[in-house]
Order: sequence, then structure tokens, then C-alpha cells
Amino acid sequence: MESDSEATSAAKKLLLPAPATARSPVPLGHGASSMGSRSRSSLLAGLASRVRRPLSGARFSREQQPSASSETTQQPTCEQQRGEAWMEETAGLSAQLMARPRRVRIAILDTGIGRTLRETLRWKDSHGHGTQMASVIARLAPEADISVACVDAKGGSLGDDRIADRVAEAITWAVRQCDADIVSMSFGFAHERLAISKAISAAVVERDDQILFFAAASNNGANHAMQFPARHDAVISINSTDAHGKFQPTNPPQSRGGSNVFGTLGTEVLCAVPHERRDVAQSGSSVATAVASGMAASLLAFADRTNGKVARGLRRRRGMEALFSRLSLVHADGKRNQLYVTLGKLKGISDKQRLAVMSSALLEAF
Repeated sequence: MESDSEATSAAKKLLLPAPATARSPVPLGHGASSMGSRSRSSLLAGLASRVRRPLSGARFSREQQPSASSETTQQPTCEQQRGEAWMEETAGLSAQLMARPRRVRIAILDTGIGRTLRETLRWKDSHGHGTQMASVIARLAPEADISVACVDAKGGSLGDDRIADRVAEAITWAVRQCDADIVSMSFGFAHERLAISKAISAAVVERDDQILFFAAASNNGANHAMQFPARHDAVISINSTDAHGKFQPTNPPQSRGGSNVFGTLGTEVLCAVPHERRDVAQSGSSVATAVASGMAASLLAFADRTNGKVARGLRRRRGMEALFSRLSLVHADGKRNQLYVTLGKLKGISDKQRLAVMSSALLEAF
């Protein structure tokens, strides 16, 4: 096994040096996909992103992870085919939006990332959830810098206050060390955790409201309310839909306030598996959160290269929510405030028209 000094030396040859608080950076890949089962290189190969593991904390317990998962086969289900077609189209549009931008920075707070590439240095993701979410985000944000904080420890539970402290620490790291534009949190607690609330609020103030937080709503249906931090005022809560935009029964009940509820693809989405040459089809608001984070990154990247004022507006929660609302559709079976977020309205139009859509949405928000 290589020493820490050897790993760090090798990392510097691959990527930029890691900050003092981060471990060895690791390249994360992205590539074109095909239907059915795939080789390991298909989801995690080719993209030179910056991925770091700064923290070691408590592992997510299995019962707190999305339970809907199935391996891909040579005969994918109809839902997998629809989801894969959705991802293919959205990834292609994201690549157009992110052409030659300032690299948007995304911080993923999860279980780490697995050794899916030979170049990976001293990584470990014993659960696999972090690797799955990172592969989804990398696919939809092909030019983003991605950093991963491991808030996972042996035998831990997300209901443990010690885990909340690790999440809070990771948020501070994402803001100060990674200069993250987006923080993606595909997990949640039944009750508010004060340390996390303070960290999120402090981050918004420190960054002058120029940072976006996304979190998974819940996978327990009407049995439980929206989880935390998804219900924090500064966080964009994400629900799960199928590839047609239908909200899934696993989503939490809506609040009585009647505010907009955002959802996006979170059903049978192919995700990478650490250490193995296969993918899994994963479902739930965790996956939808990763999808939403990736789409938001592509929108920010487009704004960064076209209009600085629009870019600043979209880095505010209200601004991104306004654009999500403008890009959304409502499923025939859904409620009026259940907004299905997709990039479809930006397809087949000029960059000037895309910018006009963004500007118009921001005018209504502010």
C-alpha cells in the first residue's frame, strides 16, 4: 500500500495541489452511455474533475439510505430506458450550456467516493451512496469541479448529533476551502440539527447569498414530513419524479402553505458502483437531488460565460428557484404547485434566447 506522502505526490502530478484541510484529490470521470449494463468506464471515465475527501465522520446507516435499487441487465426495464433517455438528453444539453465556462464548483456531502478508477488515491466508500451521487452529478455537470466530503463513520447514524457536527464541519469546508457554488446533500434528519442550521445560515452570510444548497426531501411518503436540512429556509428541497414528470408516492406530504414543490428525475437512474464493473438503477429523492444539483451547475456555468448579473442572481436561492419554476412543467396527474424541473425548454433555442429566459425569471424573483 502506498504511503500518504506517495499518494500526495502522485496527486500533484494529476491535479492541482489539495488545500491543507483536504486529502489527496482524485479525478472523477464522465462519459457517453449506452442502454443496459455498462462497463465501469462508461459512467466514470474521461472527466478531469477535482474530487477531495477532507473529512472522515460517521457512516450513513443502511436504513437511512434510499432503498429502491436494482442492478442493470441486458434487458433494462421500460422505466430504466425512459430514465436513461432523459439523462442522455439532459447531459447533452448540459454540455452545450457549460461550453468553456468558469468551472462551477460543487461540494457533495455524502459517504465519500469509491475506488472506481485506477488513478484513485486512497479512497474508500464502504456504502457506495456517495459514489452513486457523484457519478450522477458528474454526468450532468461535465465541466464542473467536484469535491466530496465524507460525513460517514463506522456504525454511525444520521440521527446522532455527532454526525450533525460532521455535516456542519463539511459545510464550512465546502464554503471556505472549496469555494463551492453548490452544496449537494442527498440525505436528511427527521428533526432539525442546530449545528447544521447555523452552518448553512453562516455560509449564506459569509458568501453574501452567493451559494446554493440542495437536499433530499424524503423517501417515506406521507408517513413522515419533509426531512432536514431540506426544510431549511436557505435550502432547495428536491422531490423525486419519473421520466414523465410524475411525482412519486415516496415523496413527503406537501406543506399547507401551498408554496412550489420542486421535483425532477429520481426513478431508475443508472449510478456507478465502487469497486465493481457494473451500475445500479437507483431511485429516490437522493438521486433527484444529485440530478437537480447537476442541472443547476450547468445553468450557472452558462450564466457565468454570458452575463455576470444573471449569474449572481442564479447563485441566490430565490433566483435559482425562479428559474426552476420557469423551466418546469406540471404533470397531468399532479397538483399545480408540483413543478417538474427539466432543461427541455432550453433545447433547440439560441444562447440569446436562453439568456432571455433566465433574465425574465430573475426579474420576477427580485
